[in-house]
Amino acid sequence: MTSKPISTMSIYLTVVLILLSTALARAAQYRLATLDGKTCAIAIEENLPALTMILSSNGDTIVVNGFTGIEEASVINDRFLLVKYSQKEGEGIHRRNVILVAVKNDKLIESLHITSDYWFSAGTHNKLIDAPEPFNDSAEYHVSLNFSSPEKKDQALQLHITDYQRSNRSISRNYASAFDVDLKFNKATGVFYTASKRMKGKHNIPNPPKFNELLKGPAADVVTIDLRDKSYIYINKKWYLF
Repeated sequence: MTSKPISTMSIYLTVVLILLSTALARAAQYRLATLDGKTCAIAIEENLPALTMILSSNGDTIVVNGFTGIEEASVINDRFLLVKYSQKEGEGIHRRNVILVAVKNDKLIESLHITSDYWFSAGTHNKLIDAPEPFNDSAEYHVSLNFSSPEKKDQALQLHITDYQRSNRSISRNYASAFDVDLKFNKATGVFYTASKRMKGKHNIPNPPKFNELLKGPAADVVTIDLRDKSYIYINKKWYLF
């Protein structure tokens, strides 16, 4: 029995598929100092078909879902990897999140994970919207991260937030604000926060849907990041919108 020769077209298609899969699942590495005085590398893998981003180091991983692309990645103060990424949203809505990752005892830490940018626009200028009268609604929300100098022993982080909403239909609801929020840093856990709270029982937390199960059982001390109308809670080593 003789084998058939591999055609040039088959080889070409195989090479194309390999290159395509490599482009769709890209990885990059960043070196930084750990919180316990070592050095390490964190790899970031983008899997666009699966809408996921995977951060990994020493066999430990953090998986981010709903991911549609990295906007920025850099090492801050030698000890934190900052990643800004876009998130999948509906028509006319745009969202970017920022995650700060540190390493301690060979484990990845979500030091901070919040929405950094959000903007929305809707109106009769959008051909998909059919309304009896012309209207234009828009909103924007931006968070800037300002770190203390790396020479300081205590890691200080200040968030500068600008927020506005405009509508020619509901003028009374229009607003614009700008304010700063100072975050504390817990050296033991490697997490930035604004307050500590004691919580017990079920709570209305939209994401993920089964998150209520994490708060069953005895009361627990948790930390939060409170930004006026937005709050985030840190439980089981992850941040959630609260």
